[in-house]
Amino acid sequence: MTPRMALLVAGGTGGHIMPALAFGQWIRERRPGVEVRYLCGTRALELERYRASSIEPMTVDMKGSPLGAPKGRMLRRWLDVFSGYWRTRNLIRETNPDLCFMFGGYVSTSSVLICRRRRIPSVMHEQNAHAGKITRMGYSLGIPVASGWENCDPFGAGTFTPVGVPIRPLDLIEKGAAWDSLELPAPLPEGPIVVAMTGSLGSRRIKDIIKALAGRAELFDMTFVVVDPKALAPIRELDNLFLVPQRWNASAFYSVSDVVVARAGASTLSEITAMEIPAVMIPWSGAANDHQMKNAMAATNRGRFKIWSDELGDMSDLAGKLRDLQILPALSRGDTMKKMYNVAENICERLWAFAARPTNTDNLSALKGDDNIGG
Repeated sequence: MTPRMALLVAGGTGGHIMPALAFGQWIRERRPGVEVRYLCGTRALELERYRASSIEPMTVDMKGSPLGAPKGRMLRRWLDVFSGYWRTRNLIRETNPDLCFMFGGYVSTSSVLICRRRRIPSVMHEQNAHAGKITRMGYSLGIPVASGWENCDPFGAGTFTPVGVPIRPLDLIEKGAAWDSLELPAPLPEGPIVVAMTGSLGSRRIKDIIKALAGRAELFDMTFVVVDPKALAPIRELDNLFLVPQRWNASAFYSVSDVVVARAGASTLSEITAMEIPAVMIPWSGAANDHQMKNAMAATNRGRFKIWSDELGDMSDLAGKLRDLQILPALSRGDTMKKMYNVAENICERLWAFAARPTNTDNLSALKGDDNIGG
């Protein structure tokens, strides 16, 4: 039977939501007979991200996980979990999806339980190289896992299927045009440009690191652009340091960059990998199960990456890594775009095929053996 409707559940941060949006767009373009619906929580960041893509998702009144919440919010969040279960059950009954894809975040908890109980063919998509709590729960209930990388700790080989992380459409444009589109208060610089991605929530630590780098005499020829969700307008902080507001379409940021500095969140890392942009990954040491370091290590054999630990704090070493990456030969934008397009198509094809086959709750070994999986 051809599926008529797919439900995509993703909430929390952009790292969960962006792959769901990318995959949903692919379904609409490549499977035009299939309706796509989205389910998320009610945090402002979640709704902003969906609406930036002209999507009005179904919502469950949840604004965070009760696990690790401050004492003053823990009870409220547990109550949200219980009320969210009934809200999710009603939404799933009303929409009656043929397939459900759960991309993580606390909002997926109820969907896991309800889809399993109603025997709706489902897939857990795990973006990170270490499975999160919700993915592990779904796995324990028999829901198959599609992973972003060849590793998906703590699952053993053969118990999950690597497909890659769906990436949003991006368009590399001419560097000067991309710089102008950012509306920065300066002409396009002559030297190399380092773009720092601070994540959908904004990393204060990354901003501090970049500011320290920009002040080093040996890096005065470099220009640093920090993508800051908290910035209200493009501003110049130092002669060679700019802050620019976040844009959900990151094409301009990637187009101006000679080197990227970022945490090792799965979505950003997957985009940089597909575009083959040289990058320094600074994994967040506070990530659950050290999954950012595991992401970075999984990606180093696919892209032009270096890993730097901010716990050690050796700024001379970081400056040296930027220099090493900056002198790598630039790739053709046309070749890069073609490769990125092929990678993105391949990932979504795999994820759809993995979920849509009739035996998706039993056969965990399908699609194995192809090394060119992207991610």
